[in-house]
Order: sequence, then structure tokens, then C-alpha cells
Amino acid sequence: MTAEAPPAAGESASAAAPADAAPGAAPEISAAPQAAPASGSASTLGADVVSWLGAGSGDGPGSGALVWAAAAVARRETEGAPVAVRTPAAGQAGQNPIADFIRIFIGNGTAENPNGGLLLGNGYSWNAASCTGGQACNGGNAGLIGDGGDGYNGGNGGNAALIGSGGDGGAGLIGQAGGNGGSGGLLLGNGGNGGAGGVAAILTGGTGGAGGTGGNTGLLSLYGRGGAGGAGGD
Repeated sequence: MTAEAPPAAGESASAAAPADAAPGAAPEISAAPQAAPASGSASTLGADVVSWLGAGSGDGPGSGALVWAAAAVARRETEGAPVAVRTPAAGQAGQNPIADFIRIFIGNGTAENPNGGLLLGNGYSWNAASCTGGQACNGGNAGLIGDGGDGYNGGNGGNAALIGSGGDGGAGLIGQAGGNGGSGGLLLGNGGNGGAGGVAAILTGGTGGAGGTGGNTGLLSLYGRGGAGGAGGD
């Protein structure tokens, strides 16, 4: 009985044909076992993601078109997202700091700022459009040079400062007194007239409002006259 020769170097023992193999049959070659990848490796993570997305099979939970679309949208929103641009409010768009500064010293009064500028400007005179709600509105005061504004709804007239006339008092509402006239300028100007008193309330039997007093001239006035008092209400 003769001994069999050992397999050649580098050749697997399983690759050698068995002694009892049928003549002419191809020898079976089994693949060498592969080592399992290390736990937590990048290849394992990538394989898990691909498996979850269902690549190649269409059975994974992420294989739906909705998942792929959501992923694309999330990428677009996180990369290069547009920056919000704030537009100035309508009241801020026309602001002019230079004009606002000049207005402190020179300018006529408005409904938002009834008094005139500190140096030059007339006080604001109220009317039915600007004085609403039944409230008394006092006329704006003038600057050093300028006239006081007229009152409305029983409001008092505005005062002049150095040179100028006082504003007239507003007529009173039903049963209310008229507004007082504003004072004339310290050096030159007339006092404003008092407003007429409001008519009596007929249903309640009330009396008419008192007329407003006329405005005074300035303390050192070189020329001017006091304002006339307003008529009482009927």
C-alpha cells in the first residue's frame, strides 16, 4: 500500500480531489471563510443604511418614494436656506432724521405733535376731522414767534410765547362751557377769544354752558388786546 503525496503549498486541502472521485469529474473548490467585520465599523454602518433604504430589494422601510423625496427636501432646506429680509414698516419708511431735528426748532404743529417749533411755528388748530369722540382738544402752543392754535369741543386756545396771538377757545358741547382763549405773546400779540358755551340739554332741562374767557395779552406787551369772552349757551 503506497502513501498519498501531501497537497502542494498554498493549496487548500479541500481543493485536492478525493481519492474516490469519479474519473473525469471537476474537483470541488470551497471559498475560504471571510472574517466578520469589526463591530461599529463604517462598512457595517453603511450596510445598515443601505439595507434600511431597501437598495436593491425594494422591501426596506425607506424604499418608498416619499422617504426619498423627504430626504431631498431636508437637504435643500438645511443647505443654502434663504435668509429672511425684513422690510421697514410703512411709518418708518419715510423717516428723515435731519427733518425731525429741524422740526424741534422750526415748524407748525400737527395732530400728532400739536405744539409749534421752539423758535418758530404756529400751534395746531383742531377741527371736526381731527378732534373726534366728544373729547375737548386744546390748541397747540406757538414757538417764540407764532400764533397759538384754536381749541375744539370746548378745548382752550393755545398760547403764544414771545410774539404772536393766542388761539381761540372751542365752543362747548351740549351743556358744557366753552374753551378759554389763549394768551398773546409776551412782547406783542392779542389774546384769543373765548369759546361759546354749549346749548342746554332740552330733555334733561339743563342749562347752557358758560362762555369761555378771553385770552390775556402778554405781560410786557407793547401792543395787543385781550380776547373777548365767549357767549353762554342757551
